[in-house]
Amino acid sequence: MVPNTGIWSVKPDGTDPRQISTVTRGGYQRDNYPCWSPDSKYVVYNHRAYTPTSVSQDIYRVSLAGGAAVNLTPDLPDEDPAPGVVFWATP
Repeated sequence: MVPNTGIWSVKPDGTDPRQISTVTRGGYQRDNYPCWSPDSKYVVYNHRAYTPTSVSQDIYRVSLAGGAAVNLTPDLPDEDPAPGVVFWATP
């Protein structure tokens, strides 16, 4: 199993570490593949939760101004192969 992981940002010189996502539920979980929005206001990422018998995945968006992460794919069934890497697209 993998350890619980979250997503952090730091300034180019390595100062001012800031946690962007926090894994708070039980079990083994990972937040992976962060992607900044074109306007630099949001980060989206893949969240994976592992249990001994399954893996669930969802895509979350979090505002860099603060606030809770929003699950953008709440209706995906467990074991659905959600994309591992997230990209922004413009219309």
